[in-house]
This record gives sequence, structure tokens and C-alpha cells, in this order.
Amino acid sequence: MLAVVSPQLQAQNCTPDPALTIPGISPASLPKGSINAPYSERITVMLFKDTNVILQGAPVLAKIDSMVMKSIDGLPAGMGYICKDYKCVFLPMTLSCVELTGTPSEGGVFPLKIPVQVFAKVFGSIPVAQPDTLRNYVLTIEGGAANVMNLNNLKGLKIYPNPANGEVQILAKSQPKIFDLTGREVAISWLNSENGVYQINLSDWKSGMYLVLANGTSQKLVVE
Repeated sequence: MLAVVSPQLQAQNCTPDPALTIPGISPASLPKGSINAPYSERITVMLFKDTNVILQGAPVLAKIDSMVMKSIDGLPAGMGYICKDYKCVFLPMTLSCVELTGTPSEGGVFPLKIPVQVFAKVFGSIPVAQPDTLRNYVLTIEGGAANVMNLNNLKGLKIYPNPANGEVQILAKSQPKIFDLTGREVAISWLNSENGVYQINLSDWKSGMYLVLANGTSQKLVVE
């Protein structure tokens, strides 16, 4: 299956969630959808005022002017997105949003890749532009004969939500192993381990940091 570059839709507008009052992104994870059923979920964003950019090979604190979202890659067929005021431009300390919408015609687990361009100034007046890719979200569409994992945009592994204290899904091409900070492997009773989606419940786990290993890569898992 080829990666899908999803179209930006122009049929309606997106309204941010006013509950987000500090810089960040909400919700932490996307709800599941169903094949051939209408889907709509809003992602609200408040951009930070400052960020680190790389200038001559070194990180430098920069004041953000704006961030431009170029696309959302990896959405299932039948899905697209809408930005606030039809402009995928995000300003510091200002509520904005993007809405995923459509009727998915294929099932599966879709890691999303969101390329952006951050525009900022360093040392008060020097403009810089730095590309980045956001990989915060995974969209699960249930049902259909093609209800398998879409691996096109997955590198290594993906954990969501993270941090967490309940059910967590780990996306990987091989079964992950989890270790505590002492290096001891944690015995796991998987709730699900099919099609590259490994699901566990962390409600009885001790809070702290764990290390997840799969596909030759590692990622930290924070249990709250």
C-alpha cells in the first residue's frame, strides 16, 4: 500500500477547542473510526513563543513568528483535513486547529506524518526557517478486509498515548520488549498482538520510565 498524501478540504472551517489555554496540542490521541462511516476529529494547537533551531550546527533559542503545516501524510483513503480559516498557519500563543474529516474507505492503523516549516528570528532580527515533521498521532480505522497496519510511515516503533496510565498501543513490525530502569525485562500480558498493533494496560504498573525495544530501535515509555 502506498503512502497517501491527504488533500486539504475547503468545504468548511475548523474551530479550535477553547479548553486549551496553554501552549500545546490536544487531544493526546485520536479516537478510533470505522470503515465507510463518517469521521471527524479536531486537533487544537497553541504554538509556543520560543523554540530551539539549528544555526551553523548548534542549537540556538529563537522567537517563533509562525509555523506552516504543509500536509498530513498517511491518512486512509477517503480522509482529508481542514485548517482554521482555511489557512494552515499557526501563530504563537494563538488558538488554531486542524480537523481530520471524511469517510475512510480502508481499515487499518495509520501512523500520521505532518511536515511543517517553522519561521523564527534569532538574536532579535535574523530570520530562520527550519523544517520539522510531527509524528504525534496514529489513526485506527476498524473493519474491512484490509484491517492491517499501514507501515509506510512507521520508522522503528510508535507508542500512543505516551505518557499514559491506562491502555497503550505500541505499533511495531515485531513484538516489542519492555524493560524497567534497572534493565530487567517486564513480563507482559498483551491485550492484543495482531497486525503490528500491540496493546497493554498500564493501570497496575508502577509509575516511572520504561524502555521499549522493537525493530532494532528504542523509545521511552512514561507511566503516570
